[in-house]
Amino acid sequence: MSLEQAGLLNYVQRLVETLGPEHLAVADAWVKLGLSQLENGSAAGADKCFRQALSVRLKSVDAGDETIAHIHYYIGLTHFERGDFAEAELAYQTCLNIYEQECHPEDAFLATVLDSLASLNHDRDRLNTAEGLLKRSLFIRLCVLESFDVAIAESLN
Repeated sequence: MSLEQAGLLNYVQRLVETLGPEHLAVADAWVKLGLSQLENGSAAGADKCFRQALSVRLKSVDAGDETIAHIHYYIGLTHFERGDFAEAELAYQTCLNIYEQECHPEDAFLATVLDSLASLNHDRDRLNTAEGLLKRSLFIRLCVLESFDVAIAESLN
């Protein structure tokens, strides 16, 4: 565990002691720790953190909340990193469903989720599905980003 991760874990523990394990600030701290672990190659540890955050959030906010969608996306990343494509697809699809039903359909984050699903489908040789997802992602980015944004160039690529 890196020094940063140890500090974040200590921070989570202090928040739990101070605010209780069900406080939304604790969920946010679990997400930060999970992102740090994912960035440092510990997908399994990150998955546990994200699931802890999801558990706390689901007790406090509606299941269609945007933060719930983001956590499902992060869980999908952990499974993708471990090569568990079926679980990654399930998590990404859950995120996509929440976002489409409850959030902003023209949001750039939705394009990111679509890109992740497209990558997953590409890796599983579902090229037609991947192409459709990428086209939708590109359309969203063209609508919400400046024409010179690097994300548009990446989508075109």
